[in-house]
Amino acid sequence: MWVGFGLRPDLTGKGLGASFVKAGIEYGLYNFSYSKDHIMLAVAKFNKRAIKLYKKIGFETTKEYDQKTNGGIYRLVAMKKRLNFY
Repeated sequence: MWVGFGLRPDLTGKGLGASFVKAGIEYGLYNFSYSKDHIMLAVAKFNKRAIKLYKKIGFETTKEYDQKTNGGIYRLVAMKKRLNFY
């Protein structure tokens, strides 16, 4: 499962990121009956705060690549998080 997150700009920097991302992951796992052992996301390399947050909650970088989007070419970081099902 590939996930993506976007927090309203006026809510960034307020300590909401980890709970926002975790809630989004839980929503996806539950509502799509996802049962594989990992999830993936891609984030713009310039988005250092998001990358720091994703690493803090267990995502690891798998690769970097260039992506044509929004009228330009941007360097993206693909990240993977292993899931622990009990």
